[in-house]
Amino acid sequence: MNSRFTFAGTLLAVSISQAACSPYVLSYHHVCFLEGNSLEVVQRSTASLDSQGKPLLFAKLGLTTKARLNRPSYVILIDVPLNPIPVVFLKISTVNDKALHIDGENLRLISETSGMGLDGYQYTFDVERAAGRPLAFTVKDAAGDTLGTETLEYSVRSRGVAYGVEGT
Repeated sequence: MNSRFTFAGTLLAVSISQAACSPYVLSYHHVCFLEGNSLEVVQRSTASLDSQGKPLLFAKLGLTTKARLNRPSYVILIDVPLNPIPVVFLKISTVNDKALHIDGENLRLISETSGMGLDGYQYTFDVERAAGRPLAFTVKDAAGDTLGTETLEYSVRSRGVAYGVEGT
């Protein structure tokens, strides 16, 4: 066999495999609520890891991951887990265990059998659909009477980046 053809075949195989794998940068985003207005930070991040458990580059620490909104007639627990995409979960409770619910744009009910539902969370806030608009909702009792109206401003920030190679 001619060595020129063997070299050309090897070069073609290497070129094809290199073209199929391309590097990319993945930025992990997080919802950061503006503190104040009775929003109490319960837990902050102490690490910023990728989905494989490795530390992110340019990692931001101290981001709020759990917060509580305290009002006289209800308490809302806000969970902002460290995910690759920004997500927010809400749990509403009252001191006398009355049934409460919240109504608001970009809020969705969570199934009681889902992972977060099993932890008692009832709602998720659709951050992408909200497109920067505040998390705004009305708290109502079982009779439909309004107990309060809330508007929580936030920003979406990068909590770090990871490099990957597509096609591997």
